[in-house]
Amino acid sequence: MEELIALYTHDEINRHFNEQKLFDFLLNQAKLKSSVQRVKNGRILNLRSSDETIFFIEKGIVSISVDETILYFKGVGRFVGLESLLFHDSNDLEFSSVGEVEVLEFKKVDIIDALMNMQEGWLYGYLINVHLQELLVQQYMFSKMRTKKRSKELLKVLAKEISNENESLINLPKQLNYTVLTKYLGVSYVTIRKLFEEFRKETFIIEGPNRSISINLEI
Repeated sequence: MEELIALYTHDEINRHFNEQKLFDFLLNQAKLKSSVQRVKNGRILNLRSSDETIFFIEKGIVSISVDETILYFKGVGRFVGLESLLFHDSNDLEFSSVGEVEVLEFKKVDIIDALMNMQEGWLYGYLINVHLQELLVQQYMFSKMRTKKRSKELLKVLAKEISNENESLINLPKQLNYTVLTKYLGVSYVTIRKLFEEFRKETFIIEGPNRSISINLEI
């Protein structure tokens, strides 16, 4: 496999075997069945069912958490549940909608079958594994930081994830309120209020109309 990987650069793999390319490939499979699911704020996606479902986010944001601690978020154009392609037991993960979410639902077994019948289908698995490793390393590095630094870095990651544009000022949806963000940043309600007050003074956080919040990625 290492010899095959050597045929591609990292950028080429990311460009030709990313999640959007995988989605396009799956849609072109005549035998592959999918269904649209619309879920409201806070509803848990049905990823714990025996048929092992995988979702593609077409609208909204999904949080991925363990024991009520949010590990990360995924936005439009991302898959939810690909982790189960590599790890058989992913029941500890909880996938919840943040605001109104629209997803396209696939069965895990159908995706595996489609990739097995594709000459370079293994590259999607390779990229999924690489991204998971990068995520784990990132989470570990953040855990070593002081609260303020860690919170700022996590907010930057969140802002980049939910935005499809190459912008320096990212507006957070109103559903990403203090209750949700405390579970993501791993701080108390009192602490997050103090942190956000400091971030406002630094213009890392900018308040807009109706108390909307934007993250300034240039700070």
